[in-house]
Amino acid sequence: MQMLKAYEMTINHLLLMQKENYDLRAAHEKDKQKRQRSKKQISIEQGITRGEAQALIQGQVKASHAVTTTPAAPANPELPASQPVPLGSLSPNYLPTFTPLSSRLTSTPLTSKSAKMDSKEQQHDSEPSTLREDSNVPTASPNAPSSEKQQNDSQLPAPLNGVFMAWLQVAGAWTIMFNVLGLLNSYGQFQNIYETDLLKNESASTISWIGSAQFLVCYLVCIFTGPLLDTGHLHLLLGIGTLVTVFGLMMVSLCHSYYQFFLAQTIVTGIGFGLIFLPASSVVSQWFSTRTPLAIGISIGFPWTVRIMGFMVLGTMLFAAAVMRVRVGENPRKRKVIDLTHFKDKLYLIACLSFFVNFLGLYVFYYYISLYATEVAGTDQSLANYLLAILNAGSFLGRLIPNWIAGRYGLMNVQIIFGVISSALAFALLGIKTTGGVVAFTVVYGFVSAPYVSLPIPIVTSLSPDKSVWATRLGMSFAIIGLGALIGSPVAGAILGDSNNRNWAGLIVWCGVMFIVSTAILTTVRTMKVGFKLFVKA
Repeated sequence: MQMLKAYEMTINHLLLMQKENYDLRAAHEKDKQKRQRSKKQISIEQGITRGEAQALIQGQVKASHAVTTTPAAPANPELPASQPVPLGSLSPNYLPTFTPLSSRLTSTPLTSKSAKMDSKEQQHDSEPSTLREDSNVPTASPNAPSSEKQQNDSQLPAPLNGVFMAWLQVAGAWTIMFNVLGLLNSYGQFQNIYETDLLKNESASTISWIGSAQFLVCYLVCIFTGPLLDTGHLHLLLGIGTLVTVFGLMMVSLCHSYYQFFLAQTIVTGIGFGLIFLPASSVVSQWFSTRTPLAIGISIGFPWTVRIMGFMVLGTMLFAAAVMRVRVGENPRKRKVIDLTHFKDKLYLIACLSFFVNFLGLYVFYYYISLYATEVAGTDQSLANYLLAILNAGSFLGRLIPNWIAGRYGLMNVQIIFGVISSALAFALLGIKTTGGVVAFTVVYGFVSAPYVSLPIPIVTSLSPDKSVWATRLGMSFAIIGLGALIGSPVAGAILGDSNNRNWAGLIVWCGVMFIVSTAILTTVRTMKVGFKLFVKA
């Protein structure tokens, strides 16, 4: 019992020491905050420099920390050091004596090390004030609103590369890209079915408006989804977008006339795509420094094919809505739907122009490669139907490998190189007249054209230092891209002409020239950013 009692007294003694240390730290922190407020008040009232204020405060600290010594507790005479502690001989003198907190705060001198730490903490924790710097640092009014604090409140948390939740965002974004880009890029198969069966009385140019206008609607809706996403409304967008997309696809399966296809596939499905596409493009960049947007086209037959697509969209979008999380600041600022002040950034504006010109020619081959194979190369229709799937298979790798290279050597550098290759490949199609050549062209074009879809997203974010407006800027740039997608394919269809007078050379030249102009404009952006240096990551 006596041993247990001694053990209990020792434990109580340790707890008392712990409480004393905690109270000491709390009092020291309060004293530090008081000195900081005093420093700020003195500098505001007297208009002294920061260095003078620090010297004055340090003088006050030294004056308030007068050195007084506390006599050490006498050793316990009842307990010889060479003998074990008799359990019955414990007395109050055995317990160490403690100096009161008030006397500790004023009597213990600050060491030089602790003084330096306090000085660093004061510099780190100090708030903007009217301190006049000896250097050329602008001063701020003490009564002015803290715009810096508001900006910090809206800043996104730092990326969490590699954590499980971050990889879930990649999986969710993959399902969205699978649905949106898979269906958009597969419109060439719809075009072929419409021209040969369902809408065979309409011209190729008229039919291509269904797909190109669907791109425009999708990207225009991104203008409205960007501000909503920046303020944290991710699941609202995914929920409504999923329902609208599934409804639109189900209606496509019931259509028989041109206006019905246009309303269901272009307007309704395009709106649904626009609501869910931007979250996939933006959310991953909040969790990762890189992203992997993937898109694979699907083709199997028509009314029930489209219905199956609708069910696939519904199932995969439920997974995306369950795992994806948007990251916003503590106090996200409200966003304008269209904030034209972003276009004052010349690099951003010219980059958007480059993307616009690029999309004037990008999807032309997606729409017409099957028709080119049957009419020019004499390819069997059963094989021609698979060309779009082959093109999208090449596009799958084209959104992985170039993105990885771009992370090492620069986004615009890789985009420019692949732009030159795409333009050369487009003109090479003028000499391809065989089935084997068309298949090879389809694979290579799918690979080299894919960065035109995946790299504009990180390029826009790299030109936008404020992460809290990434979704807004992406939405505005997508609207511009959508205009290019709207105009490009119908213009190419008009150049191609009707079945009695095809002008394939004009269509091919149109695509090649658009790639050259787009690459030249993006080269201008790179030059404005880093100059004429060739071996610089940009």
